[in-house]
Amino acid sequence: KASKGAHARQAQAERADRGLGALAKLEKREAAADDAAAKAALSMRVRCFKCVDCARLFESKPEACVRRDHHIEMAFAVRRCFACGKCGRSIFSLERRPRGACACGADAWRNRENDSDVRAVAAPDTFRPAL
Repeated sequence: KASKGAHARQAQAERADRGLGALAKLEKREAAADDAAAKAALSMRVRCFKCVDCARLFESKPEACVRRDHHIEMAFAVRRCFACGKCGRSIFSLERRPRGACACGADAWRNRENDSDVRAVAAPDTFRPAL
C-alpha cells in the first residue's frame, strides 16, 4: 500500500505539471493577443468627414464648415495615435501629423504605432491627408 500511495502522489504531481504547462501556454497566447490588440488600437481605419474647401479631415461633422456652406463628403482615413516628444501626452489625429504644438508648447510628435519621429511640414495649415 505504501508504494501505491507514492505512485499516486507522483501521478498527481505529473498531472499538476501538465496543467501548469497548459496554463502557461494559454497565458502566453493571451499576452500576445493583448499586445496585438493594443497595437491595433494605435492605428485604425475610420469613417470621417472631409471638407473639400478647407482640405481637412474631421471625426465629427464640422459645424463651422456647414455654416460657411462648404462642400463636405464622407471619407475613410487612418486614425493614428501620437505622443508628445517632450511631455509624453497622447492624442489621436486623422492626419499624418497632428496640427500645431502640444499643450506644453513642444511641436515634436512621435508616432506611437512605430515609435518614430514625425517629420514637420513647412506651414502648420498645409493639408496632410491621412489617406
